[in-house]
Amino acid sequence: MAGHVIVNVVGGMGNQLFQLAFAMWLVDGDLSRIRFDLSYFDSSPVDRKFALDKIFPRLNYNTHTLEIEREGILNIKFMPTGLPHEHHLVKELLNESSLRITGFFQKFEYVEPFQELFRNEYSQAIFNVPPSIQEFFLKHKTI
Repeated sequence: MAGHVIVNVVGGMGNQLFQLAFAMWLVDGDLSRIRFDLSYFDSSPVDRKFALDKIFPRLNYNTHTLEIEREGILNIKFMPTGLPHEHHLVKELLNESSLRITGFFQKFEYVEPFQELFRNEYSQAIFNVPPSIQEFFLKHKTI
């Protein structure tokens, strides 16, 4: 049985986007297998907030600020740029167990498969206009 990914969400909007993209990449876009640990924001020295639910309000978020069960979960910390080659091994580990990931994952490779989804969701959140008008702007790249 495939596990789920617990993302220790840290940082501002940009870092949160990369964290979401990496988690989605790990689970092939299945948001039901992603959990977000928001405990960082309870004690952050910088006034940061969880922003993904504001940017992409239609996505389903499983958020937690309390301690999440640790039994049977592998904890993996990444360098700021993610893993150079071993990230595919992490996907294999996910087939065996759930993973708790911490890092920034700033690689376009993780964002690329979901860029259209991100673009569409972001434009709807920002402009809050009917989808037909948004499609026009996106089609003509005028945003």
